[in-house]
Amino acid sequence: MLFFPTTEEDAAYFRSQGYTGSINDMHFKALGDSGYTGSLNDRIRACLTFKYGSYYEAMKDLRNGTSVFALSSYIINGFDPALVFDFKGNYFRKGSSASTFPASITHAASTNATMVDSDGLLKWRPHNLQVHSGDFSNSAWSKSASTVDTSYVAPDGTSTASKLTSTGAGGASGVYDSNNKDTGMSLTCFMKAGSSGVYGWIEGIVGGTSSYAVFDLESGTVVHSRSCDASIEPVGNDWFRCVLANTTFGMNFFSVGGSDNTYSSGPWSSSSLTQGKFIYAWGAQLNRSDLGGMVNNPDASTGLESYVPTTTTPVYLSRRGHHIYNGTAWVNEGILHESEARTNLLSYSNGFAASWAKTNLTATANQATGPDGTVSATEIGITSTAASSYAIKNATNTSGTLSYFAKQNTERFFLIIRGIYGAGDWAIFDLSTGTVSKSPTFTDSSAHMVPMGNGWYRCVLQSAQASTVNAFSISGSGTDNNTVTSGTVYLWGAQVEAGLTPSSYIPTAGAAATRAAETLTVPAANLPYDSTNMSIQMDGKMTGDTLTPVRWLLDANNSILLETGSNNFSFTQEAVGTVDTVTGGSFTSGTNVPFNLATRNGSTFINGAISGTALTANTTPTALPNLSSTDLNLGFDFMGTIGEFRMWSEDLTDVGIAEAST
Repeated sequence: MLFFPTTEEDAAYFRSQGYTGSINDMHFKALGDSGYTGSLNDRIRACLTFKYGSYYEAMKDLRNGTSVFALSSYIINGFDPALVFDFKGNYFRKGSSASTFPASITHAASTNATMVDSDGLLKWRPHNLQVHSGDFSNSAWSKSASTVDTSYVAPDGTSTASKLTSTGAGGASGVYDSNNKDTGMSLTCFMKAGSSGVYGWIEGIVGGTSSYAVFDLESGTVVHSRSCDASIEPVGNDWFRCVLANTTFGMNFFSVGGSDNTYSSGPWSSSSLTQGKFIYAWGAQLNRSDLGGMVNNPDASTGLESYVPTTTTPVYLSRRGHHIYNGTAWVNEGILHESEARTNLLSYSNGFAASWAKTNLTATANQATGPDGTVSATEIGITSTAASSYAIKNATNTSGTLSYFAKQNTERFFLIIRGIYGAGDWAIFDLSTGTVSKSPTFTDSSAHMVPMGNGWYRCVLQSAQASTVNAFSISGSGTDNNTVTSGTVYLWGAQVEAGLTPSSYIPTAGAAATRAAETLTVPAANLPYDSTNMSIQMDGKMTGDTLTPVRWLLDANNSILLETGSNNFSFTQEAVGTVDTVTGGSFTSGTNVPFNLATRNGSTFINGAISGTALTANTTPTALPNLSSTDLNLGFDFMGTIGEFRMWSEDLTDVGIAEAST
């Protein structure tokens, strides 16, 4: 924890860490949690003396702005970490100074992906498919009867907004860009009135068919719209966020319109415009708005939370603020990170009614609210007393994971089958109790349920058997796959993927879809390397096994690694080809398995700690690898969430790493 330059920042930060009361109350409690006693002044003086050697030196450094006064939860054994990534608290520090996520760590992703927002709804990650979002003067934007001038004050306070001016009378003037069409999209632009009586237009065109809206930028109203959900909201300084939602776009058109008349063929033909009329525009965005919508950009300014800037390529931001249901509430577990690419092999992940082959089973679409908050769940029921009642969608793989989101309706038992009905692996999921029964022949496989809130579970069957058939049904019994029932369950979001762990949901609508791998890289310049002593801590929730949460590697002969084995953890350092390792603890593969690891590395020792317990130190090392110029890969081989990551250029000692991993 930090004392910040202003009282407002200070109080906001301490409250984000769970403290209450006045600012002095919070300081008093935070210092007490760090082991200091006495009055508030006594605690502050003792902390400063410990940290700086003397109270005088502390005051001198603080007045000169050369030090940061750090307190409480981040400090371990009296040592203040120079690097802090608190993904849960959205607080970042490097070089002992407050920083931001973009300035501290590099995230890379090349495709869209889903996550769970604070409201418990499954949504798309923050993203923008529209390139050169803030620069309409760029050649990527085609101009129609218009000129573009730049350097006007934008909603974020920068001089990056554009002035769109008509160069011809009659017909529309504006800028447009073509892109690959997709369904369930939103098109957004920030607009501001320029000339009096001029309207802002946004239009999406696919194959000659257009969705459009007309915005009165003086009154802040939607005048007309067609084939879309249109909205307008003020963001300050007479700027408005104008949105076309829930439609398909093949061309994005932002226009200066001189008329609010309803039209049939778009602003190209029926808008009347006087030469020289203009509006201001900034921040074009194209994003998926189906499912539960898009999660806000955690680094955006107030009022601009939904905007994701781009330059030359589409941008897919990290999945910070991912929430996991703990049985009673949705909890922020930090950043969802998946270093392994996955493909949903099913061509229609939610098309049970129209696209799955069914035998003695009915599927009625859009009967209940799904995990994304939309009325898109399918009601499944059996129509015959025959035992063979099922739905099938073929997806070939040698081994894999099947998952469905399911919810009890009039029946509580849901059945997943891998292979031919009556053969292969099957599991029955009790949607009332959250328990699982498996087939007697269940081999090299497992099954479990992940609670998703509002009665929903993600039912997972992991099977090492090869199969082209993936099916589901309803059971009248929690132990028997042949007992029929007249009841129904709700179903949503099926996924078949290679690998024996479930990953985040990948929607499909006609073809298999892939979520690419993502990376988190900490630049060497941000790392507090010391040639004698280093300490590292990381916590979160893992899915799977044999993972590498931390890889700090120069080459094949020099590295520091934090890894999981088949059933334990290992802490390794290698200096000039000499490998030293400490192994211990226990780890059981599963979904969202909690972990908290810490390690101390030095030229004469290495040790690790797991969930508050230090292992036995290895004292055989003779050197610490020189990693001063080397980037660190956070979540190098990792599926799950990261809550906090800290680094010290000190030896925390065994007592310290035990505390750090608590």
